[in-house]
Amino acid sequence: MRLWIDTLIALLLTATLAVVLGFGSDDRVSRAEVLETSASAGSIEAMVRYQAVMAEAADAIAGVEPQRLPVLRPIVDPAWFGERKPVNRLDDADRPWIDVAPPGDTGDHPPDPVLKRSTQAGFWFNPTTGAVRARVPMQGTAAATLELYNAVNAVGLSELPVATDISFDRLPMAMALPGEVEVTRASPEPASVVAGGRVEVPTGE
Repeated sequence: MRLWIDTLIALLLTATLAVVLGFGSDDRVSRAEVLETSASAGSIEAMVRYQAVMAEAADAIAGVEPQRLPVLRPIVDPAWFGERKPVNRLDDADRPWIDVAPPGDTGDHPPDPVLKRSTQAGFWFNPTTGAVRARVPMQGTAAATLELYNAVNAVGLSELPVATDISFDRLPMAMALPGEVEVTRASPEPASVVAGGRVEVPTGE
């Protein structure tokens, strides 16, 4: 099973490398930062799927009826990665590590993919679809920001969602591990708590 994860990450890296080699945005971020962040997003996505499969296998051993598809929990435990916690290298602000899409959200991309507020996490995870995306900082132009997002996430969007009025049913929540009061931070030392674990709705661009 571990081989499956390594293979998936290698495929994601290959796809991303092909995009990054042609990445021509301004110099606010480097190609190395794009590659590392892309690998981090791929590692998180592979790991949550692996954990779901392992949990299903444990249930099967215990005699629990398996689901049609492995259920992805809205939790990404940093302990799964040992000392190599995946991080978003595109932004060094102290912010939550991962935002989680609300139940029933079938989107493949966050409604607010551009980092503009300290309450936004570096990564967005949708347990319904299994998608993990890295948010990106604003670049010199909208086109450069779109290019960066596409490069780091190995996608080909023609435009980014405009986070001017996120509906409640798509409002991401900053992930907090069970039993913890504070949200899981991207930085080693938690600095503050996002009230209720929920981010504020942006009022404008």
